Amino acid sequence: MKKKIIDYRNEIDIIDLSILKLIENRCEAVRLIGEMKNENSLPVYVPSRENQIFSELIKHKKMLSEENIKAIFTEIISSCRALEKKIKVLSYKIQNDAVIPKIFGNAIDIFKVFNIKSLENIFNNYDYIVIENSDFKNNNFFILNFKVISIVIIFEIEYYIIKLNLEEL
Repeated sequence: MKKKIIDYRNEIDIIDLSILKLIENRCEAVRLIGEMKNENSLPVYVPSRENQIFSELIKHKKMLSEENIKAIFTEIISSCRALEKKIKVLSYKIQNDAVIPKIFGNAIDIFKVFNIKSLENIFNNYDYIVIENSDFKNNNFFILNFKVISIVIIFEIEYYIIKLNLEEL
């Protein structure tokens, strides 16, 4: 007997519930890791770990493209990370609204600034600053005590992800 669309949809519903249960299990593991990170003052966002996850998943891909795998898991990671802490990201002069979520996922708080004076007054309220390469090199960012934790290329533009060293300011 030939399967009907409803049969496939029922299979998809069962698979979706399985995926949700696995994500919930992942959330619990992340929550426990978050407690350990908090006890040891470790950062919530670790780009090298996320890149390691993406690389491992991409090795096992069959039907999905690398871009699709990264998009799906960026959101899963972002939602799980928000259980540890919802990070605050300052977007400096970035016009394209898709850039920051492409890096961090959507489970974050984003604030946009377009001039250096605004940045100087509020930078300590945010966990990370994302700056386009050309703006980073053309402005006086060396006056701030920061650490570039990652450089990403999105839509063929290079962006710096910066973590401020507030303890040393």
